[in-house]
Amino acid sequence: MKIRIKTVFITAFLFVVILLTTMMVSTSFLQREHQSDLYRLEDHISQLVTMASKPYLERKDFDGLQLLAEDIIDRAGIVYLTIEHGKDILAHAHVPANPNHNVITVPLYLENSALEDVNATVGFQSGSFHSLTGTLGQLAVVSTIGIALLAVLVILAMIILALRPLQRLKKLTTPQGQTTANTNLGFFEDIDQTVCQVADLQNRLEKSYSQLYNSLREQQYSYSEARLIEEQSEAIYKASHDAIIVASDDDTIVEFSPVAEQIFGWKRKDIVGKTMAETIIPPAMREMHKNGMKRFLETGKSVVLNKRIELTAMRRNGTEFPIEISISAAKTVKGHLFVSYIRDISKQLQNQTEMKIAARAFETAQPVFIADNLGRIIRSNPAFSNITGYSAREVIGEKPRSLMTNAKDSRFHKQVWRMLHKKGSWEGEMPFRHKEGYEIPVHLSIVSVTDEKDVLSHYVAHFYDLTDQKRYEANLLEAQQSAENANRAKSRFLAAMSHEIRTPMNGVLGVLGLLKETELNELQRKLVNTARGSGELLLGIINDILDFSKMEAGKLSLENTIFDMYELFGQTVDIVYPQAEKKNLSLTSRIADDVPRYLEGDGDRIRQILLNLLSNAVKYTSAGSVQVKISCIHRHPLSAKLKIDVVDTGIGIDAKHIPTLFEEFTMAESSYNRSHEGSGLGLAICQQLVNLMDGEISVVSELGEGSIFTATMTLNVAMKLTISPRHQQIRTRRRSRRICVS
Repeated sequence: MKIRIKTVFITAFLFVVILLTTMMVSTSFLQREHQSDLYRLEDHISQLVTMASKPYLERKDFDGLQLLAEDIIDRAGIVYLTIEHGKDILAHAHVPANPNHNVITVPLYLENSALEDVNATVGFQSGSFHSLTGTLGQLAVVSTIGIALLAVLVILAMIILALRPLQRLKKLTTPQGQTTANTNLGFFEDIDQTVCQVADLQNRLEKSYSQLYNSLREQQYSYSEARLIEEQSEAIYKASHDAIIVASDDDTIVEFSPVAEQIFGWKRKDIVGKTMAETIIPPAMREMHKNGMKRFLETGKSVVLNKRIELTAMRRNGTEFPIEISISAAKTVKGHLFVSYIRDISKQLQNQTEMKIAARAFETAQPVFIADNLGRIIRSNPAFSNITGYSAREVIGEKPRSLMTNAKDSRFHKQVWRMLHKKGSWEGEMPFRHKEGYEIPVHLSIVSVTDEKDVLSHYVAHFYDLTDQKRYEANLLEAQQSAENANRAKSRFLAAMSHEIRTPMNGVLGVLGLLKETELNELQRKLVNTARGSGELLLGIINDILDFSKMEAGKLSLENTIFDMYELFGQTVDIVYPQAEKKNLSLTSRIADDVPRYLEGDGDRIRQILLNLLSNAVKYTSAGSVQVKISCIHRHPLSAKLKIDVVDTGIGIDAKHIPTLFEEFTMAESSYNRSHEGSGLGLAICQQLVNLMDGEISVVSELGEGSIFTATMTLNVAMKLTISPRHQQIRTRRRSRRICVS
């Protein structure tokens, strides 16, 4: 019995030892394998989190990182995921843990991250092994009851402890919705099945990681590609030389490029949201624009889409200008978008017009040639060939200087080029050489042309032939010289004849004066007076002709002597007084107090001016009065400007004769019945004398009302009270009948 019991006990003990040994070995094996799987799982999860979070950390897209964390914890076995940067939590996600399973926490350090010091913490459940300490306690209790029961319990415990996590692991690794057959597995078969299931889990995790990694790479490439396309589109948009305007199907502007801002004067922020019709389309075209858009939206047809056409646009300030426009339509989920490419062609049209004008001008009858910036001829028109005899081919590459007869005059040509560089143009006469060798005088104009950078590019020159003009000028000069010679001969003849006639005339007047002093009867005295009056008149005409001849010869000059202005004025009035008394005219004279008494100048010529104006006033006044006065306009210590006014109530002068009144051989009475004699030279001589005295002479007159003659002159104030002998002799001559108001 004891042996049996002992045998039983020994057998049970051996069985228990073997069973415990086997169980311990199996348990140790399973723990090592399970721990190895956990280490591999931990490594895969670490790589998965690192690779998946790297793009979001590079972009600092923390919202995307949070979404990634939530996506990762959806994977089997992961309970929570926390990503930290220092003490800051960048992302955190978790799901409720199974209370029956242990949660394993794995700290991770994310290497090669865009941010430094980034860590992650992952918690996951993989099923837990029961502690062997509890099992041995149970076996010790059961061993007291019986080896058999203990063996059964141990075997059952082994099966339970071995198969329970395997079943759970299998359940976790089985896709949702699939059912597995319940089979009784042996101990070693369970171990193989566990290894297979762990390997399968590893493969599935690697596949899931690979899919996630590829998905993230594709997402990263798609984002980079989209960003690159966006940057390229933006660069093209900004670099375009054309204005780009995008409008919706309700004509609202949604995009306005920088070039459009420059062309139209609108800022993008001001025009976006407004319609094209109210901003850039002229009023005259707005209705047509609206009808065209309406027709396209209703029928899908348009006559302007996908074509380059020329239209008129309007700037912000209201000015209209020509444009070239191309419009494209794009269909979107929100409707149509119309993209307009616009180019300002104002300058282009202006250049075309100028080119047409220049082409027409180049074909003008005036000779033209164009030279490059080095002065070499590159083009000439047919008129150039007609004048110079050189064809266009013969002068290309030549310098204009080589076509001139003064080509060796380097000083002249350097001066021309300096003027061109300084002012941009030169104009003057130039001697061209004809192909046959003779000289062609021309008037040449050269203009320098610069490009848009203000750099000299060309010279444009045009000229006209002066041959006929020079010939005409030579003939005109010859005729002028002949006329001047004839005029000088006439003047010399008049001077000589006047001098020759005046000498015997003075003799005749002297004899008549002596004859008048003898005893004569009334008839004889009347005849002597008539003869003397006619002689004096003739002598006055001769004196005028002599002065006129001097005036034409340019030899009319003034003396510079000191005279008494008051005496000269009184004597001149005394000379005219008898004529006024004979016609019963009132002759009044006045000299202002501020007129200097002693002046320096030609007193005889001043007397001549006064006498001429007074004589004309008395001559052409049949009733009424004649007034003469002298006043001082400006008085300086060394000079004085005097004004002489002669006022009469005579016949007056017609306004149409006043402009020619001071010309030679002109008389205001020439158009009427002449009742007075004269040469018509007096006023012309007065004008010349007044001009020599830095003065002017003028007249204000009305036909039938009388005239006012005004003469001004500038004379020096005499410093010495010495009067010339001639004026001293004249001063001694007195007349008893004179009216002088001072």
